[in-house]
Amino acid sequence: MAIRFFKRQTTVNSHQIIPDFAWQRNYHDRIIRNDDELNRIHEYIIHNPQMWKCDRNNQGLWL
Repeated sequence: MAIRFFKRQTTVNSHQIIPDFAWQRNYHDRIIRNDDELNRIHEYIIHNPQMWKCDRNNQGLWL
């Protein structure tokens, strides 16, 4: 119930900023098995926003 409320409120607020807002349909959970994998994921998260301009799936929605 709490997740449904959070998701609904997030959707309503997001539509005020980005009228075409939509939730990502699919995602992948992953178990982090060792420090090397954790470090690679950490680096990806840190550097990923710099790549948004080059992302073919980015439709110009990111500020």
